[in-house]
Amino acid sequence: MQPLLTVSLPCFMRPQRTQRIIDCILKQDLNSWEAFIIGDGCPIFDRQYKFNDSRIHAFNMEHYGGYGFMQHNYAIDHAKGKYFIFLDNDDILADDHFSHYLSQIWGTDLDFVYFDNYTLGQYHKTKLRFGSVGHSDIIIRTDFLKSMPRHENLPIEDWLLIESMMQTGKYRKSKSGHATYHITGNAYSRLDPEGLD
Repeated sequence: MQPLLTVSLPCFMRPQRTQRIIDCILKQDLNSWEAFIIGDGCPIFDRQYKFNDSRIHAFNMEHYGGYGFMQHNYAIDHAKGKYFIFLDNDDILADDHFSHYLSQIWGTDLDFVYFDNYTLGQYHKTKLRFGSVGHSDIIIRTDFLKSMPRHENLPIEDWLLIESMMQTGKYRKSKSGHATYHITGNAYSRLDPEGLD
């Protein structure tokens, strides 16, 4: 059965933070997901993380650096979910994070939805412009994402992907008259109660 959601989580070091985000994934109130938890040549990956969940695809790749760009590309290429979410290993998720994100795109013609967020106790109003974006605040139709250019080893790779999606969305809107992406004010909180960030 096709999962509703595919999650990409590259990992390099930071074992406490990585374990925290893995715990967040496992506590989600939505069960129809698959997660690619892929080490970026992480020397502790194989001995630190053990999974007994068939929804999790976990392994260590060669170290490429670049914010896990190769791990993201692998997850995109192998994703089976209808929708796709990027995560970072310093994120913290509420238990209904996946279902909340899905509720904003499910049943629409949108290609992606971008969310405002709270990070470290501060509200951030999303502006889709260079320097004000991040993977973790977005849900994307997987077939749409697969049509975008691949991630590159660049410090602004988040922005290049999002800019490509926006340009494609504008083109589709000009042809169909329908918006293909949406920014929602339904902010989501990522706090750091353990002081790991």
